[in-house]
Amino acid sequence: MHELGISMARLSALPRRISSTMSNPASEVEHPASSYIPPSSHNCCVPQEYDKKTDLFHEGRNQGGKLVVIMVGLPGRGKSYMARKVARYLNWINYSTRVFNIGNYRRKLLGADHSAKFFDPDNADGKKQRMDMAEAAMDDMLQYLSNEGEVAIYDGTNSTLERRLWIQDRISQTDGFHLLFIESICEDERIIERNIM
Repeated sequence: MHELGISMARLSALPRRISSTMSNPASEVEHPASSYIPPSSHNCCVPQEYDKKTDLFHEGRNQGGKLVVIMVGLPGRGKSYMARKVARYLNWINYSTRVFNIGNYRRKLLGADHSAKFFDPDNADGKKQRMDMAEAAMDDMLQYLSNEGEVAIYDGTNSTLERRLWIQDRISQTDGFHLLFIESICEDERIIERNIM
C-alpha cells in the first residue's frame, strides 16, 4: 500500500516484455563461484526495453479502448504527484498518456492568486468559474483521446458526488472509453502541511 493510500499493484503487475536483443554487460565479468546471481536472472540493475506495448486493456485494447483515470481527493493529498508518476510510467511502456490538471487551467486562465472565498461552495460566481475550468480540461482531454491519446488522467479534487456523476456522464457519451477513479487519501498532518506550503 502506497503511503498516500493507493495500491500500485495493478500497474506493477503488468507483464513486461523485454527485447531479446538486449545485451547483458554483467555476463562478461568473471565472478567467484559464490552466491552471486547475475542481474539478468532477477531483472535488477539491467535496463529493460519494451519491444511492444503490454496488454493494459486486455481485449478492449485490441478494440480501440481508451482509459480515462480520474484523480479524487482533497488538496495536498498527492493526486498530482501520483498522476505524473502514473503518466510517466505509462509513457515509458509506450502508452500515449497525458495529465489534464484542472488547477493548471484555472491558474492559466484566471491567474494564480485566489482567496479561500473563491473555493467556497456558496460562492456562485466562483463555482461557475471552477466548473468552466473543469469543462475546458474535460474538452481538451476528450479531444486528446479522440486523436492520438490512449490514456488520459483528469487531475483535480473531484470530491463531490455531483462532479463525479458529471464526469461519468461525459465519459459515457463516447464508446470505447473506460473509466477508473483513483482516490488519494492522506491523514498524516506533516505530509499535508508540507504539500500545502
